[in-house]
Amino acid sequence: LNDEDLIKTTLADGSIVYEIRIPRIKKRTPGTRDQFKTRRLTPAIGQLLEEMVGENRRSKGANDPRFDQPLFRRAEVNAALIATSFARDAYRVSKGSFVEILRDVSEALDLRSSTTGSRLKLAPRRLRYTFATRLVQEGASPLELAEALDHTNTDYVMVYFNARSDIVRRLDKALALR
Repeated sequence: LNDEDLIKTTLADGSIVYEIRIPRIKKRTPGTRDQFKTRRLTPAIGQLLEEMVGENRRSKGANDPRFDQPLFRRAEVNAALIATSFARDAYRVSKGSFVEILRDVSEALDLRSSTTGSRLKLAPRRLRYTFATRLVQEGASPLELAEALDHTNTDYVMVYFNARSDIVRRLDKALALR
C-alpha cells in the first residue's frame, strides 16, 4: 500500500468517508499495481491512516521521486535496494519486518489465547484465516467470503466452511456428553 491508496471524500452533508485501494497482487497482471480493490474504512481507522500519511509526508525521503511512498514505511532507506530494479521499494517495510511489528503489538497489548492462555503469535496468514473464519461464523455465504478475501471464485473458500462444520460437530458432541 502507498500513501496515495488512502482516499478521503467529503460528502455534501459534511461527513467524511475513507476508503483504501488494495492492490490485487495475486491476479497475475504484468504490474503489481494494475488492479485494485477499494474497501471502505471505519472513520476511526481512516483517521489513523490519514495521520500516518501526514507523518510519512514529513519523513526523510518523502519527496524523493525515485521512491514509492509506502503507507507502512521504513525510517531509513534500504541501501541494499538502491542500485537494483527494486530501488522504488527502498522505503517499504519488508514482510519479515511486518511480522516483527505484529509480534511487538501482541506483546505490547499482552494478547493471549482464550483456550491456552499463551501469548498469541500473530502473522498475516493467521489474521487472514481468523478474519475468514469469523465471517463464516457470522453467516457469510461462500460468495460473500470470496469477495471479502478477493478471490475470483469460491473454489478456495470452502476450506473455511469445512472447518466450521468440524467445529459444529465437536460442539454437538461435547454438548451431547453433558
